[in-house]
Amino acid sequence: SLHDALPIFGHFQGEITKYNGSQFEIINSGAIANSTINVIYEDNAGNILFGTQQNGIILIDKLNNKKIYNDDDLSSMLINSIVQYNDNSFLIGSNNGLFKYNYNSDKSKLVFKHAYKELSESNIQCVVGMKNNNGFWIATGNEGVYELYPPKSIKDSVVFVQYSTSNGLLADNVNTIYEDNEATLWVGLYEQGLSKLTKTISADTVLVKIRNFNSDIEPSMKYNIKSIFQDNEDCRWSHFKHFNAEDMLTHVRDKVFRSEERRVGKECRSRWSP
Repeated sequence: SLHDALPIFGHFQGEITKYNGSQFEIINSGAIANSTINVIYEDNAGNILFGTQQNGIILIDKLNNKKIYNDDDLSSMLINSIVQYNDNSFLIGSNNGLFKYNYNSDKSKLVFKHAYKELSESNIQCVVGMKNNNGFWIATGNEGVYELYPPKSIKDSVVFVQYSTSNGLLADNVNTIYEDNEATLWVGLYEQGLSKLTKTISADTVLVKIRNFNSDIEPSMKYNIKSIFQDNEDCRWSHFKHFNAEDMLTHVRDKVFRSEERRVGKECRSRWSP
């Protein structure tokens, strides 16, 4: 079964495999996906969805039954992100914008429900749910970062808030985002470094502070930041990629931080720094 707590991998040629502790097992041949697997997501019911570049979305349920959702709209998308919106709906981020799809009654189809016109020109890189409320963070490859808040009632509209170079972000070409345990958003940029977005909410105001880390502050920040992760020691790790350099792994160190951030930096340095 695919649902036995083993690592799952999506491959360039469309294969889906899992690692059983000693070897890789093929769950799905490339002939079924017939396209690169870009993203893997598990819904609230335990179904696993695989977003592809040219063949829509593949669902594998707990009985290992496979369903392929590849209507004309889905198959034309390069699907970069899948996240559950509610029990029956998903936000699907693609190179052609952000869309909402619903399961039909027997989950044999994903039915198109809505295209968000606010992001119709956006290259969506990833969508993640916020930890402290029902909103979503959206990273784009050309328009910075958005917040999306679902309507609270039928009469309300979806609320979007944008952060870009026009209001303090270091660059608009975003590779990845990560919300840490303190609800701070870290924004990994294409060859421009890292931005940190902190929100302070009081009764009637929202104060947003953006701090940028570029190569003037940290030499490694000239690289292309592809992923960000917080381990159980509260260190923020970043994976860098540059087309003319080898991969490197680093963490944000004490000299990058000041004031309230310095404590976390020292904890990181004491354990991992040379």
